[in-house]
Amino acid sequence: MVFRVGQLPCSASLSDVGVMDGSELQLVILPFPVLLTLSRDGTAKVWRTDTGECTITIDGHREPIVRAVFNKDGNLILTASGDRTAKIWLTDTGECKISYEGHRDWVTSAVFNADGGLVLTAACAVSFTQGREHAAGCTI
Repeated sequence: MVFRVGQLPCSASLSDVGVMDGSELQLVILPFPVLLTLSRDGTAKVWRTDTGECTITIDGHREPIVRAVFNKDGNLILTASGDRTAKIWLTDTGECKISYEGHRDWVTSAVFNADGGLVLTAACAVSFTQGREHAAGCTI
């Protein structure tokens, strides 16, 4: 617990730091910061920035990953690759949930829409694939 300018020991109670009955408190939950990296070897990694620990390695593309993003909830990762696919991965296990195929060239960009229900991908050959998260993907 952090109070004012310092961190309190786990054994400290609210009354130990002067909080009285009837006080209004604000709870702030801060997730640990993470960093998502991608590589020419076809992998992506999630790192804890506070410890430097690699928490997950995503492995399943046959060519370099050129773009990787989290969804708004942080529980999915979307990757775009030179193997002409975009994939959605579960952040906690690294399991590939969906693979979008159908581009004729490297997938150079992939993004989630604001609510995370749609994925938009783009490739060098200027073909576009759009699919819903629950679908296997479709070519437009």
